[in-house]
Amino acid sequence: LEKLTAKLESTASIEPALVYSDFKKIDAFNAPIMDKTITPGNTTYKSFLRINTVTGCTCMINLSLRNLLIQPLLNINFDLMYMHDWWAALVASAFGQVYFLPDQLVAYRQHGSNTIGAPKQRTLMNQLNKIFKLSDRYFLNGAAVQAKLFLQVYGKHLSTSQREDCQIVANLFRSWHPLSKHSKLV
Repeated sequence: LEKLTAKLESTASIEPALVYSDFKKIDAFNAPIMDKTITPGNTTYKSFLRINTVTGCTCMINLSLRNLLIQPLLNINFDLMYMHDWWAALVASAFGQVYFLPDQLVAYRQHGSNTIGAPKQRTLMNQLNKIFKLSDRYFLNGAAVQAKLFLQVYGKHLSTSQREDCQIVANLFRSWHPLSKHSKLV
């Protein structure tokens, strides 16, 4: 907590900022799960339009970002927001800064009822989904839907290039139907 707080306090207080760290994955019995750590890559707006590397329980935001996040709450359809931590990172990267600390500061428990990130059981349906990349398709559609919502909520405050980048992601998967043109996932 001290490392996250110190990093956040070192930023300009008027600039929206989010700081997050790596984490140690543990199972239901607190045993470490040997898995890759986060590879944040690029913490820029363009990067966050396409992929989320922020895990909500590892992040901290400043007052400026908090205000940007809650200001438009009445206008947001939360069903279209793919992940809250991703949304916060997208707002911070568009209007301020995102900082990553590579230290594993949190123990993150993985269990069968995790909504996101939980290991999948080896069922026939999961294997078929993996083969046909339905999970990837769902994720990509989520990114597109979230980008469209981001444009609706913050579009008038984005630079021209930021709006164009967001529009590209919002439209990218609109007509992609590899298995069925009647799919509910796209």
